[in-house]
Amino acid sequence: MKIKFGLSAIAFDIKDFLDQSISAEQNGFDSVWVADHFTDLPPSNDKYDPWPVLAAIGTRTEKILLGTLATDCARRHPVLIAHAAATLDNLTAGRAILGIGAGEAMNLVPYGLPWEEPEIRVARLEETVKVIRWLWKSTSGSPVNFQGRFYQLKDARLDLHPYNDRNLPVYIASLGSKRSLRLAGKVGDGWLPWFNTPESFIERSKIIDEMVFQAGRSPPDVEKAAVVYLALTSDRGKEKRILDSMKAEIVVLTGARRLANLGYTVDSELSNYSYQKSLASEHDAEQAKRLGAKMPDALAARFLVVGNPKRCVDRLEELVGAGARHLVIRDMLWANRMEDFRYTLNLVGRQIIPSFS
Repeated sequence: MKIKFGLSAIAFDIKDFLDQSISAEQNGFDSVWVADHFTDLPPSNDKYDPWPVLAAIGTRTEKILLGTLATDCARRHPVLIAHAAATLDNLTAGRAILGIGAGEAMNLVPYGLPWEEPEIRVARLEETVKVIRWLWKSTSGSPVNFQGRFYQLKDARLDLHPYNDRNLPVYIASLGSKRSLRLAGKVGDGWLPWFNTPESFIERSKIIDEMVFQAGRSPPDVEKAAVVYLALTSDRGKEKRILDSMKAEIVVLTGARRLANLGYTVDSELSNYSYQKSLASEHDAEQAKRLGAKMPDALAARFLVVGNPKRCVDRLEELVGAGARHLVIRDMLWANRMEDFRYTLNLVGRQIIPSFS
């Protein structure tokens, strides 16, 4: 069984993406992923347009897959997403992956774009994926005609298809809502989650698999990824600093209800606070810190992969045992930027990836 390794690229300078991706490919990584945000909770480096960044990476690499983590369906018409993804796929001879989700308030509300109810956002996402796939197969002799809930197309076509008319994979991004998990099982080629313990990964995978069977497919049809926050270190003091620095992000991306089930209850007046509803202001960032301030280190550690290579391999094996088939690494040790980043990628390539061959 092949376990893929991906890199969630982080950039202080936009050219860092190129250095990271070249290094990742040299060290045996299978994919590189770039976020799609106008803004994010400060301090954030997820701010660049992923499509030109991935195109630049594609011209400097040869094999590594190139994915968005994740484009949302609310800011772009499906034809724009289909066109961008097909362009990248042709430029890189079939290496594009479309990671797509339902969106967050921070990338919509400040710009006058509608922030819809969850049911509407997931329904829009489903319709978007359908339209994108139809457009990828459209021709002048077989255009798309469609009257949907959100989009209407009349004799619409793309003259550009994915490379060699291949099935360009679509990964559904989901933080854990049942609606989006079911959608991943129904229409996704993959699932892109965020912040899971092995237990929550199993729980969410079951929801996907149930929908897979209902859709007449089999579980291997949906490749389950896991975005893994990784810190390769034997320094206990550094481990403690990393755990403390990640607690706010764990809270806002996990949700009050799930944390309560794990024994951590946030302040009642803030219990409805979530990443998707956040507007990414300084106030939101401070609120997130407050929510995570009292989280026990042991609980935070369940969401992260921290320690020496042996400990990290053991933690990653738990996720693989839970069903993860594509481990997307997000490095937490980038203190000295590319120098530390290259060290991490090299160590992953030498001591972690071979353990899963």
